[in-house]
Parts: sequence; structure tokens; C-alpha cells
Amino acid sequence: MKSINKILRLNHLNKIFFALLSTALGGLFVFSGYQKIIDPVAFSDSVANFRILPTFLVNIFAIILSWLEFLLGIFLLMNINRKENLFLILILMLGFTLAIITAILRGLNINCGCFGETSTAADSLKILENLFIIMAVFITYLYYSKNPVK
Repeated sequence: MKSINKILRLNHLNKIFFALLSTALGGLFVFSGYQKIIDPVAFSDSVANFRILPTFLVNIFAIILSWLEFLLGIFLLMNINRKENLFLILILMLGFTLAIITAILRGLNINCGCFGETSTAADSLKILENLFIIMAVFITYLYYSKNPVK
């Protein structure tokens, strides 16, 4: 924990690094949300393929999730409530990863739906990718928790 606290101390290089990381994460969520917004039917089908939600909730969930991702990305890019948005993104990423794990355990061979038409399979590689994003979001969240932007 001591090494994490050392990394999270406010200095010029850390400030630049975490600003760039926050921007990259914001851009990633804007892109992801936008891809889903422009093709809601395809994303709704991707959500349905996970077989987690009842059929009557799939479309509304897909629409809300698309816009939520897009708006969280925009807010992150604009530095609006950065810490809170990072926390919400962290929760989303954990949920996405859990959904992929359950799909793998149930033997579903499906597309993750993460980036619209450019999405890849919901497989162990996607879990590793998500874990990398989760780590990036978590450490950025910790940084801005200890070093609030004024």
C-alpha cells in the first residue's frame, strides 16, 4: 500500500499522467457509448444474447446503458465530477466483466457488444482487457480521491 501512496502523491508528472489516462478513459467510453447509440438494435441483440435480463427489459436497458456510457465519457472528458464518474465507470466495468464471466461459464459463444460492430468475442481475452481497464479506472479513481482537482 505504501508504494501505491507514493505513486498517488501529487507531482507534475503524475498530474499529467492521470490527466491523460482520464482523457483516454473518457474517450473510450464516448466511443463505446456512441457505437451502441448509432445501432441500438445490434446492441440490444448483444444484450439479449447474454441471457441475463428478462426480454421485456432488454431494449430499455440497452438504450439506457448506451447513453450512460456516452455521458460518463463526456463528463470525464470535461472534468465534471471526475471522481464520481470514475466510480460509476468502475461499477459498469465490473458488471460487464461479471456478465462475460457468466456467459463463459454457461458456455455461450457470443459477441460482447462492447464497441458495436467492432466488438469481439466474450471470452477470456475480453476478461483480461476488462481487468486492464478496471485497474486503470481504479488507480485513476484513487489518484483523484487523494488529489481533488480544483
